[in-house]
Amino acid sequence: MNRVPIVFPIRFATAKAAVQTTTRELARDGVFIRCLESPALGTPVRLKLYLPGTREPAQASGVVRELAGPGMEPGFWAHFVEAGSRERKLIEETIARRERASQATPIGAVAVQPEDLEDLDEDPRRAFRRYPTRFAVRFSTVQDFVLEYAANISAGGVFVHTPEPPPLKTVVSVEMQLPGSDAP
Repeated sequence: MNRVPIVFPIRFATAKAAVQTTTRELARDGVFIRCLESPALGTPVRLKLYLPGTREPAQASGVVRELAGPGMEPGFWAHFVEAGSRERKLIEETIARRERASQATPIGAVAVQPEDLEDLDEDPRRAFRRYPTRFAVRFSTVQDFVLEYAANISAGGVFVHTPEPPPLKTVVSVEMQLPGSDAP
């Protein structure tokens, strides 16, 4: 099955633990879950996938089918065993949007010449190419509200240059003032 790179929040639960983390890949038949201590092969897992653009998580049952190998990012592949028609439809739509987004140039991206792309030092593990840009970004956490500027953007997210970033994996609310628009 074709796996597409995509990162979104996910929660999985086994008989022994419940963990909130993120994904690395999604397919119609399963999802790669980032996890420092993976459950054993064959372990049943209950999943809540917080797919982009949805208010309610997609829920499914799965089983651990594959563990990340040595030298790879830690985690495991959960094969979907049971997922409702709503969940299957949301997964299909997410994969289709991700495939379309990988072909698109983000709004407000700076036009670059092909030779300029060599200077971006792209990481081959990235799901989306980054484009240099600059626009206002406001983000808030439970404790702070900050105004900074974007340094680059991709179909998968935006890099905000800030001297004091929130701690890694902090959930933030983001408001962007895209070039050519008065509304955030």
